[in-house]
Amino acid sequence: ELTGTIPTELGNVRHSQSLFSLGLSNNRLTGSIPTELGNLQSINGLALQGNELTGTIPKELCSGNPLIQVDCSEVVCTCCKTDVGDECPSGYFGCFAGCSRVTVKNKGPITMDDLELGDAIMTTSGKYERVYAFGHRDCVHTAEFLQFQPSKLEMTSDHMIFVQNGKAVPAAAIKVGDILADGSAVTGIQHVARKGMYAPFTSSGTLVVNGVHVSSYVAFQGSEVLKIGCFSTGLSYQWMA
Repeated sequence: ELTGTIPTELGNVRHSQSLFSLGLSNNRLTGSIPTELGNLQSINGLALQGNELTGTIPKELCSGNPLIQVDCSEVVCTCCKTDVGDECPSGYFGCFAGCSRVTVKNKGPITMDDLELGDAIMTTSGKYERVYAFGHRDCVHTAEFLQFQPSKLEMTSDHMIFVQNGKAVPAAAIKVGDILADGSAVTGIQHVARKGMYAPFTSSGTLVVNGVHVSSYVAFQGSEVLKIGCFSTGLSYQWMA
């Protein structure tokens, strides 16, 4: 568990152009968010929820990278201007239904609701990667999902799925007849309500669910801008390959 203030030196780390996301959630950090973090122009997600931060999100964060998603649960949003208005989003993420299946190293296929932090799951590269965080892991609440046939993959409409040309698009953009990255054709789509919502993160930002290549990320309010959701671990970061 981390205590104290967020170091200003984080804004001047080496190779900051490759820093993709920074998670400092669920610690005991105090004080304000340093303006120096605005130097991290390649960062897409900054998770700060679950601390004791005060003040506002520095304008330098938004002006340096207007597409960044900052979890706003601990501080006041005054500057993030995106395509959904003047306030930056709080805890925005996409999820999979608990009945969706992933393949775990040394375990085989399991349902999403049995997936644990640290499990190594199959990704789109054909390699296993550790689940280092969950954007959401909720077995209580009910959500609406899109169910795709024939895979029976169930995901929220904003979650990204890979199609034939390797491009990631929101699930809501998929139509019957579309060809997915694994070469399969979508034969049917329906809306279903399920109890439980799960959003695991891997270092590559990809995973294979019900045999379908999908992303860990979501589309932001229907756009194709990739956003990272909230984190549940105390400290995490990724470097782009």
